[in-house]
Parts: sequence; structure tokens; C-alpha cells
Amino acid sequence: MLQARKDNKVYTIDEYNQDYYLNDGYDIYEDDVLKIHSPKKTIKYSEHEKVIKELMGESVVDLLKGYAKLKSIDLGESTTAEGMVKKIVAYEQ
Repeated sequence: MLQARKDNKVYTIDEYNQDYYLNDGYDIYEDDVLKIHSPKKTIKYSEHEKVIKELMGESVVDLLKGYAKLKSIDLGESTTAEGMVKKIVAYEQ
């Protein structure tokens, strides 16, 4: 059984009219499991930017840790990318 859900509205639908509901901003669920996100769904840019920064920050930190380990550079207690870069630059000069 399919359901179209948006905000506090839930409709039981069949697969023939799911496109109508998707285009109207509803997500489609099957047996209480999300099947299809609506292409109309949006998030605030600030939320998107926050997640991207977190992901990029984690990736950069992981790369810097790997580089420092490869070069046997002691990063001390640095936990931020900026702190790690300073330690690496100081070591390489």
C-alpha cells in the first residue's frame, strides 16, 4: 500500500497517481518506508551550507591527518584543519 505524505497530510494512493502527488510536493511511502522523495522538496540554503562545511571539514581534517602520518609529522593536539596546516607548514620549512 502506498501513501503520499506532506506536512501533516497523508493519503492512501495507488502507483498510477503517485506522479501527481510527487509533483505536488508529497513524498511516497510504502509500508511506512520512504520510497521516493518529492522532486519539489527543498531545504534552506543555510542548512545545506552547514552540512557541506561539516563534510568538507571532516574530509580535509582526515586528509591532513593522513598526510601528517605519512610524513611522520607530530600534529600535537590540533583538531582543526587550520591548526594542522600550521603544524605541517612549520615542519616543512
